[in-house]
Amino acid sequence: MTEELGITTLRAAACKMPAVAYNVPRFKDSVKHMETGLLVELGNIQELAESMELLLKDDELRGELSKNTVKWAEQFSWDKTAKEFLSLLDRSIRTEAHFGTLWDL
Repeated sequence: MTEELGITTLRAAACKMPAVAYNVPRFKDSVKHMETGLLVELGNIQELAESMELLLKDDELRGELSKNTVKWAEQFSWDKTAKEFLSLLDRSIRTEAHFGTLWDL
C-alpha cells in the first residue's frame, strides 16, 4: 500500500512544518520545491539528510516555507471541504429536481 496524496506532508503543513520528500509523483502536489518544502532525488540519502539539515539550521528559509505550507494546507481544512461538499450536494439535488435523474432518461 502506498500513500498517493501525500497525507503526511499535508499533516506536516497543518503543523507549520515544511516537508522534505523524495521528488516522486505522490509528493509533487503537496510539496513545491523551495515553496512549501524541499524535494530531493529518489533514493539520494545524502541529499535527503542535507535538506533536513538545511531546514534545521536556516531559520529564515524554514520560516518562509512554514508560512507557505500553512497557506497551502488551508485549502484542505475540514470546514472548507465540508462547505464545498455541501455546495456540490445542493447543486446536485437542485439539478435532479429540475431535470430528473439519469434513471429517468
